Amino acid sequence: MDAPIFQRGPVTPEQITELAQRINSGVVWSQFPFYLLIVAIAIVLIYLYRRLDGYSKKVGEIHATTANFALLLQQSRASAEAAELGKQAAITAQFEKLRAELKANTETVEKVKVEIAHGDLAVREWKTLRRVKLEQLLENVYKGEQWRRTFCDQKIFQGQIDAGESPIPQIEMICLLYFPELAGQAFDCCQAHNAYLLFVLDYASKLIPSDAAAQTAYNSGRFADSEAAIAVATEIRQQFNADSVHMMQRLRLVQESLGMAARNIFVEIVGGTGDHH
Repeated sequence: MDAPIFQRGPVTPEQITELAQRINSGVVWSQFPFYLLIVAIAIVLIYLYRRLDGYSKKVGEIHATTANFALLLQQSRASAEAAELGKQAAITAQFEKLRAELKANTETVEKVKVEIAHGDLAVREWKTLRRVKLEQLLENVYKGEQWRRTFCDQKIFQGQIDAGESPIPQIEMICLLYFPELAGQAFDCCQAHNAYLLFVLDYASKLIPSDAAAQTAYNSGRFADSEAAIAVATEIRQQFNADSVHMMQRLRLVQESLGMAARNIFVEIVGGTGDHH
């Protein structure tokens, strides 16, 4: 048998020429099974190469996807941890602030107590401070009456003046810190004030038109264009004036009660200090 044409190494032009000569001479057919085996092995190797190449690419894609998911998960955890740390820091800061304020207030109260215990001068200073705070209390009581009128005008009659901040909370604070004996009257005054605010807001909600165009006109401070809407608003305001009578009477009663109790304390303070100014 002739030696095989193709040996290890690259195929040369001389080998291709010799193969063609053997085919013409019929020699190649005697080695046909050998070449057929080589072709089959080549086909199998090509097939395995393509499968392994596709598998490698798929594995690479899976690894890349897994890495991306891990990165996203890590970033999500980092963001959640940062947010939680931020919340904890904010809570801690707020707590420290409140603790500092409480400490400052406590120190102030304790300082006042110590000064009172030191003698007549401290007592006179404390009474002077209470007199000033009592004047502020009465001032806020009567400011509250003016504030309610402005608030009512703004909400019910579309007044252009903003009522601003209510002075009523100042009454509660002053009584809590300086006049605990007025806590009952202050509570009644604040309760009546809050009830009146809810009463005004309830009627104000009835004046708000239902359609969008009318709402826009109302919010801009203009009256409704239609006579029917004006008639409805007029009727609601008249009903408000009638129903507000007993609310105003209640406010006057609790206000007079608080004012009378405050004036009695004022007389005691002025009489005790000898200052009648």
